[in-house]
Amino acid sequence: MVRLLVHRRPTIRRQLLAIALVPSITLIAVALTVTGYLAVDARNSSSLQQSVSDASSPAARAILGLQEERRLSMALLAGGPQAGLDATRQQVDTSLTDLAAVIGPLITNSDSTGVQRQMGALTQQGDQLNQLRAGVDSGRVDIPTTYLAYGQVITAFGASLRTATQEAPNAPSAYDQLTSVDLFYGAESLWRSTSLTEVAMLGENLPDTLAADFQQRYGAYHSQLASIGEVLGDSERAQLQTLMSGANWLLLDQTQTALSRQLADGGKLPKNWSPVTLDQWRAAVAQVGEQLASLYGQHAQNAADRSATTVHDEEVRAWTVGAILLMAGLLVVLVAVQMSGRVAQRLRNLRDDTRRMAGSKLPEAVELLRHGKEPGSTISPLRHGDDEIGEVAQAFNEAQDMAVRAAAEEAKSRAGTRDVFLNIARRTQGIAYQQLKLLDQAQEHVEDPVHLKLLFQLDHLATRARRHAENLVILGGKQPGRRWSRPVPLIDVVRGATGETINYEQVVARRIPDVSIASDRAADVIHILAELIDNATSFGPPGSTVEVSGEMVGKGMVVEIEDRGLGMSADQREQLNRQLIEVPDFGDVALSSDTRLGLFVVGRLASRHDIRVTLRESLSYGGTVAVVLLPTAVLVGPPNPISPPTGGFPVMNSGAIQMPGVSQAQLFRASATPSGVQET
Repeated sequence: MVRLLVHRRPTIRRQLLAIALVPSITLIAVALTVTGYLAVDARNSSSLQQSVSDASSPAARAILGLQEERRLSMALLAGGPQAGLDATRQQVDTSLTDLAAVIGPLITNSDSTGVQRQMGALTQQGDQLNQLRAGVDSGRVDIPTTYLAYGQVITAFGASLRTATQEAPNAPSAYDQLTSVDLFYGAESLWRSTSLTEVAMLGENLPDTLAADFQQRYGAYHSQLASIGEVLGDSERAQLQTLMSGANWLLLDQTQTALSRQLADGGKLPKNWSPVTLDQWRAAVAQVGEQLASLYGQHAQNAADRSATTVHDEEVRAWTVGAILLMAGLLVVLVAVQMSGRVAQRLRNLRDDTRRMAGSKLPEAVELLRHGKEPGSTISPLRHGDDEIGEVAQAFNEAQDMAVRAAAEEAKSRAGTRDVFLNIARRTQGIAYQQLKLLDQAQEHVEDPVHLKLLFQLDHLATRARRHAENLVILGGKQPGRRWSRPVPLIDVVRGATGETINYEQVVARRIPDVSIASDRAADVIHILAELIDNATSFGPPGSTVEVSGEMVGKGMVVEIEDRGLGMSADQREQLNRQLIEVPDFGDVALSSDTRLGLFVVGRLASRHDIRVTLRESLSYGGTVAVVLLPTAVLVGPPNPISPPTGGFPVMNSGAIQMPGVSQAQLFRASATPSGVQET
């Protein structure tokens, strides 16, 4: 025992340590994993935001240069000079080169396919620009085509800027960057309208599509820039208000208002429709464009810097949370190691006490209650403190008390039910015996065959009623009450069992050996055979015969009862055979929903005398064969298997013990003495 405890103690402690350490180690692993993931994600996001910040300046220069190149290209196609176009193109190419170098890491670090696709498309704008420039220089493209082509290139920048907001670290940063995108689109509407205004000032009539686009852009940038001013910071809002209230802005607005009115009137534009000269217009456009581009670049840079700060704070927060979780996990491990020994000992004590209670004390108390005795001090409560372990012990105490009370109530209920059943059965049995006595007397004084046949039928019904009463007595654990003073021949046992069935005329006996049944066991054997024969006649088709045959075997005598009914399924037959071997308790019989109480009685009587009853399928007729193995202890005297003629004989018509005017059941009862029957 000492070696066993020494061996088991570390096992219990290891289990407790596992309960505490597995979550702790899991917490540490999760903390490290989450911390590493958040740190790496924050580092990637920081690198990504740095790329966005680095791209702000070259993007602003590229956008401003593309706007200027569009204006100059459209002016050239409208008949204006080419001065400044080559320098502007060179500036755009330099800005695009710088931008491509910056957005390379942005494409690499981003997990979004949308960002990678948009940024990749942005780096390919150089080829499209070269084709467009060649068309402008050669005059192969017109003003609307040039206007739309440059608009597509600049719109690609806007789409890239909007897609880049997907990589923002949080919602405020994304909103901040979207404000930059809105500012870009407002500026683009302004630049498009100024390009179309300059074409008109050069004497070109705007096509309907461009005139409509001008009207749309002219109204759009006013509302867009006004709404953006509401969400900008104080310094940026002041810068935008200064721009929109300056002289250059008023000159642009005055000129575009005049153009809008002329386009609304329709027809060709008149000469000198513009209130300002072309040089004044270009100077104002240059000043407004630079200021607006500066405002966009400043806000984009500030938004990128704020996002970078947010990402850095998240990275620091991730490492801080990871360190806290790691320290908490280590603290839990230390506490678990210190407390596991004490908890393990208390659990072992609770386990040992519970095993003693469930293994010996509680069964002993239940057994005493079943025998009508009080358990006394057999049951003692478990005491293991007032904490959770003590509460578990108290729960075991409550379960123990409930089990004892339930066992006591069950014992009282079973005893009461059994007494009621036995009382009713004894009374019914007494009434049946009185009926049989009266029927015997009536049969002795009746000679009319019709009346005699009716009395015989009543005699069989009374005999069956007596057998059903004996069933209740047997299920209650008592003897049915009939006794024989000498061994009973097997053929008489078969006839007596047949006489207790209502359809006795269907039974045919074949090959019944000339052996006898011990007097103290004859009543139970008769009862077993009567129940089986009664089942066979009940489940067989009307008018069919039930064959009863016997044969000597090595372990005793086998009696087979074969019917010609529909039989039963293999599962049902297996269940019934198991029920015949495993003797049911009285309470199980009383609470069972199975109405075939006869098989319960057969199982109880068979187990009492070591008789084995088995059901199998009839290979000849498809019905059921009940095989009853009577052991040698049930038989009396050396076996002398003398069979009747092979043709067989109906049991009730056999002349072996048949007497004129007396039923076979009445004759068989003459040698039996009832005992223990309660008279009413």
